[in-house]
Amino acid sequence: MQLLIFEQKKLIFKKKKIDNIFNGELALLIFWVLVLTTLNLNSVALNDIDTINYKINLETFFILINYLGYFVPFFLFFIIAYNFYIIKKKNIFFFLYILFLIWQLIVFTIIEQKISNYDNFRLIFNLIIVAIIFNIATTQKYINFYRKSLILIISFISIISSYFVFKLFYEYFSEDTMLYLYSSSTLEAETKTIHQANPRVTGISRMLLILFYFIFFIKIQFKKNKLKQIICIILLFFFSFTIYGMQSRGSILGLGIIILIYLFLVK
Repeated sequence: MQLLIFEQKKLIFKKKKIDNIFNGELALLIFWVLVLTTLNLNSVALNDIDTINYKINLETFFILINYLGYFVPFFLFFIIAYNFYIIKKKNIFFFLYILFLIWQLIVFTIIEQKISNYDNFRLIFNLIIVAIIFNIATTQKYINFYRKSLILIISFISIISSYFVFKLFYEYFSEDTMLYLYSSSTLEAETKTIHQANPRVTGISRMLLILFYFIFFIKIQFKKNKLKQIICIILLFFFSFTIYGMQSRGSILGLGIIILIYLFLVK
């Protein structure tokens, strides 16, 4: 009995230690947002620092933010890894996933030894951080973490896709020669926004597909609220119409899959 009480106190102490180090759930959510905001950065951000003309303006601000953001995953890794180390309970599937990522690090850094792989190296660090974040949230039983992290990533995707969809439609109605959104010059490979490479049309279409899935399942919860159902139907129609206009085969296939699942499994 005393041993059980001792173990419980030890577990409480570790949880308090983690909470004191990174303020628990709030810190994990902040780390989650930082990972999301640095996903689109690559080694080009390191070269852009040489173009600063040492004048205080918006361009200089974005270049500095991108430069610092490129190294964020490496700093987060050590903070997250330490907090994960003091947690007793671990998950075997989590460890297998981490081992797989470490193997990829070895391949990129030791076997291939290419500078171009530094961005892949950084992306793997991001994946490790995300895995540890969600493992800590599960172990520490932060009940609302998953709901909050879902809201954050949906908001993140909504902001980015809304901005670029607006630009795509503006170009579409301005250019008489555009038959589909896929042939857009707004999202060409060399174009940038705030000194970050613009996503491709196919990438935006996949973001819209995620939003389509999210609203599709949210709509099911609004059976008794006709107004919310109508709003969801309008959004679903807009997303499907836009995805078709982007001519992304993967996203169109994703629409077909969710419709088939709904017809044959739900209905």
